[in-house]
Amino acid sequence: MLLVSFLTFLITIASTHLWAIICFILHQCRSSPKKKDGLYHQQQALLANSPTSAKAAINFVLLAWN
Repeated sequence: MLLVSFLTFLITIASTHLWAIICFILHQCRSSPKKKDGLYHQQQALLANSPTSAKAAINFVLLAWN
């Protein structure tokens, strides 16, 4: 039982860090010195500041909806 709890905790921490790495890579790949519109800057801000993947998904859906 202790092993299952430890593995659950470890996977949670690893997935959180993996999400941060994915966001960083996406943010860097999309960045450009050219002038862009407001939607681009909002998407970049969401990539740079989203704490979890679920929160980012909700924010991207809300951004697309507006």
